[in-house]
Amino acid sequence: MDKPEPMLVVGGNKNTQNVLPRLRWHSLPDVPRFVLPIGSGVMFKGLSRLLRIPTSAFPSVLGRLPSFRVFGGRRGAAPNGTGSVFRLRDAESLPEIVPPPDSCALGAVLGQEEVDWLNQAPDAMGDFVWLVFSIDGSPMGLSLSRVYEEKPFRTAKLLHLQATDPSAAAYDWMIKETAAFLAECGAQWITAQFGDPLVLQTLEKTGYRKKRDDQKAFWWNHGQEPPNGPYHLTWVCGDESVMPFPD
Repeated sequence: MDKPEPMLVVGGNKNTQNVLPRLRWHSLPDVPRFVLPIGSGVMFKGLSRLLRIPTSAFPSVLGRLPSFRVFGGRRGAAPNGTGSVFRLRDAESLPEIVPPPDSCALGAVLGQEEVDWLNQAPDAMGDFVWLVFSIDGSPMGLSLSRVYEEKPFRTAKLLHLQATDPSAAAYDWMIKETAAFLAECGAQWITAQFGDPLVLQTLEKTGYRKKRDDQKAFWWNHGQEPPNGPYHLTWVCGDESVMPFPD
């Protein structure tokens, strides 16, 4: 409790979720998790569950199964103009992409420091993929994903989205383009975790399936009430963006 305030916790084990309310942490709306199957490895994962065989028992060659296009070959359409997407390689190339202050009451905003930090992660962590979205040459969106090996398959996590003008159309384009890029990276499925109602409805429209393990969220600010929503909660909280840790 001596850490800087306010503090935010998303997820955690059952003990954490039981203890925090007793310590007068405020509960926030649950943060749902989603999954998007984009590769042939999904069939083998389902088979492993049916037969109760761990996926690690499958030959490693299965981890290189081709991914298929996730939206019937369609990529997302940029709203209101000509869209372009490029992969960001270094922090200095990150343009200013800051959501308006009134777009949400609580949410992370990533900048050059976060790009530089995650880009220095060891190779065993996999690849952190930063995509910058522009319309008519003006940067308007940023997505952060992680592609890593989860033996025997390659998997991906959509860690974060942020936009200068958040809208369903903008998120639709960003989510579809990010999924198509991750499929080209060989990912067999993508998991996502968001607490933003606007993103949630867009994920479901673009084919993501809601999982059953909604994550509890808690807020602490020395007894003060949390800000009134909406909240833009993502996997950028604590160590969530770099988990699971490599073996």
